[in-house]
Amino acid sequence: MTKNRPKLWFSYPKLPGMLTITILMAVALPVMGPPIPSPNAVDDPLRLQKSQVYDVYGEYSIRGTKLHKPSICRMLNTGIKKITRENDPNLAWRKIIRDDDIVALKFTRFGDINMGINTEVASALLESLFQAGFKPKNFMLVGLTELPPNAGGTIPWKYGWQDNPIEFGSDSDYIAQWVDQVTAIINIPTIMDDNIIGLRGAIANVTWPLLKRPARFYISQGDPFMAEIYEMPQIKN
Repeated sequence: MTKNRPKLWFSYPKLPGMLTITILMAVALPVMGPPIPSPNAVDDPLRLQKSQVYDVYGEYSIRGTKLHKPSICRMLNTGIKKITRENDPNLAWRKIIRDDDIVALKFTRFGDINMGINTEVASALLESLFQAGFKPKNFMLVGLTELPPNAGGTIPWKYGWQDNPIEFGSDSDYIAQWVDQVTAIINIPTIMDDNIIGLRGAIANVTWPLLKRPARFYISQGDPFMAEIYEMPQIKN
């Protein structure tokens, strides 16, 4: 992979209708992953449906040490069209996000300052969503060190935890306050080489960071805790 050739992996799990967008760069490895509740989610209690996965490449999306936002926007639009089988990216976004949704754009803060790309990726994603007709009031940017210029009017994110613990499979914990303020999540984690669980990407970064005391769930390489946390209705739905 050359420095000017990032790629996006788009995955659309059939159940519960979530979208995961992974942006993989040559030097910094940001992930754009979204769980989004969808009006088109497939009822598949036996988990027999398989995810669709697409690779989308963009030439020259890194210009020097900067991301080229128009190129990132084109990659996002290409991927969302492939996932939804729509020729128009605006219609494609509207297949998985509704006008009344409050969508958390959730970033992982680990490595944000060193890699310095979260803000630019957020700007490109917002621009793509705004072009589809969504308003700033539809979005909450979670975990960013610095907001992009086009984030004006988005819902402020407040750090903190809910008052009562939530039970899941093997245990319980307090989850982030903002989870109950949104109806959808677009997850943009950072790929990490974790010395406990190995390569850590979208699923790990939409589970443990939402808990107040996640350290005790690292035993057994996170098995079965990661899957149980992901099954929480507050995250899965």
